[in-house]
Amino acid sequence: MIPADMAGFLTFEGITKRFRDVPAVDRVSLEILQGEIFSLLGPSGCGKTTLLRMVAGFIHPDEGRILLEGRDISGLPPEQRPVNTVFQNYALFPHLSIRDNIAFGLKMARRPRAEIRDAVDRMVDLVDLGGHEDKFSHEISGGQRQRVAIARALVNRPRVLLLDEPLAALDLKLRQRLLAELSALHDEIGTTFLYVTHDQDEAMGISCRIAVMNRGRIEQLGEPREIYEAPTNPFVATFIGETNLWEGMVLAVEAEGIRIDLSSRGHLFLPIQTGTFSVGDRVHLSLRPERLRIVKAGEGTGTPGVVETAVYLGSQTRYRVRVGEDIWQVTEPHEEGEPEWERGDGVLLQWDADDVVLVGRA
Repeated sequence: MIPADMAGFLTFEGITKRFRDVPAVDRVSLEILQGEIFSLLGPSGCGKTTLLRMVAGFIHPDEGRILLEGRDISGLPPEQRPVNTVFQNYALFPHLSIRDNIAFGLKMARRPRAEIRDAVDRMVDLVDLGGHEDKFSHEISGGQRQRVAIARALVNRPRVLLLDEPLAALDLKLRQRLLAELSALHDEIGTTFLYVTHDQDEAMGISCRIAVMNRGRIEQLGEPREIYEAPTNPFVATFIGETNLWEGMVLAVEAEGIRIDLSSRGHLFLPIQTGTFSVGDRVHLSLRPERLRIVKAGEGTGTPGVVETAVYLGSQTRYRVRVGEDIWQVTEPHEEGEPEWERGDGVLLQWDADDVVLVGRA
């Protein structure tokens, strides 16, 4: 957990931005803490990049304020803001060497030549580009170009580093490697990162906290584990990873929780606060695929189904199991001695009630 006394480093107060009278960002209020990696995560068009561009100063909010360390920066031009941006397409100067690309901001600020040389050398070492300083961008790989872009953004020591889909143009293995490198780099320098992505794995893998956005608003804010294990609504449950989303009806409200009718799936008791629910309310519930277990039909109790597909993924297999008119998703790890299921197999599905999460009203 990040200490509470670090709150209020980068603050959004009721930020709204409209394009042709349509809100791209709609009354967003948010506090980003000093030194954390904070991710804005959501589908295309949800407002995450618009929010980042308002921090950078490329566009200005129609309503609300952006505060950095208590100072209102909402109306400042980009060059007067202590932030720098790393773009998806690198935005390197092709006619400059790697060294001169990194040094560009310092030269524009007319820093002393010796200071520039020392700062660039530190950045080259930090992003592991030693031996490539005199090359041009077309002579190095995509991953190396992104490191140059990161070094160029960091050399001016910004208070906040803005990263706009920085790994989207890279292949999977390179994304995974650079994600680990970015995390290690952050640990070393301690700069606040504001990271924009539509990729759930990226956000889950690098973030201290995540704001899941949809239609210009924040659907849920929290740490990665909290958002995955305790989504607060169906959008978050289905956007973050895979899930089985069920609909049920409240049968009884008891002192310790509520009893829910899941139709063909039976009844379920959830030990939750009951003040906001009444008998007859329809609710959504989420059960992650890895929380389900498959056993052979006739061996124990469970919900009967038939395996429709089995996709081998190395360390695990992803199954789609037909239960009546529904398709349930199940993920099982490969363990020695455990059976593997094939299309057409009759099976039983088992789960623990504690793994089912109520994610809102239907």
